[in-house]
Amino acid sequence: NNILPEIDKMIGHGLITLEVAHVIKYE
Repeated sequence: NNILPEIDKMIGHGLITLEVAHVIKYE
């Protein structure tokens, strides 16, 4: 699925934090 690269991109741009990414990934 394409969500993880999108999350990685958002983290890279500082749009979301690692904590938020963790929540999104395991939701």
